[in-house]
Amino acid sequence: MAGAPALVVDSVSKSFGAVQAVQEVAFPVERGSLTCLIGPNGAGKSTLLHCVSGFLRPDRGRVTLEANEITRWAAHKRAGAGLGTVFQVMRAPHDTDVHTAVMIGCHAWTRTGFLEGILRPPWQWRERIQIARK
Repeated sequence: MAGAPALVVDSVSKSFGAVQAVQEVAFPVERGSLTCLIGPNGAGKSTLLHCVSGFLRPDRGRVTLEANEITRWAAHKRAGAGLGTVFQVMRAPHDTDVHTAVMIGCHAWTRTGFLEGILRPPWQWRERIQIARK
C-alpha cells in the first residue's frame, strides 16, 4: 500500500491581470516517481512550476509537501525543504560545466553564508567536497 503523495498541487490558479495563466490545476506527485508536465508554449507550465516552488504566489489553491501546507512559504524556505525551481536559460552561467552548475544549486542545503564564503573555514571546504561527491 502506497503512502501519501510527497507533493500535492490542489486547485492552483494564477492570473496576470486579465490573463489566466494557470487555472485550477491539481495533481499528486509520488515519492520517487517521474512526473512530466507537457503542453504548448504559453500553456502556463513554467508559471505553475514557479507557483509550486514559491517563486510566484498562486492566486488560489494550495501546495502541500510531505503533508505540510507550504502555499505561503517563501521560495528559500521551500528550497530548504528540498523543493526548488530551475530557470530556463540557454547555457550554464559563466560557461560553467554541468557538474559545477549543479553544485551551485546545492547551496540551499549548506551551512555556508556570505561571510563563510569569503573566509572559507575548513568545514566549508569539507562541505564542498561532500557536495561534489554526491
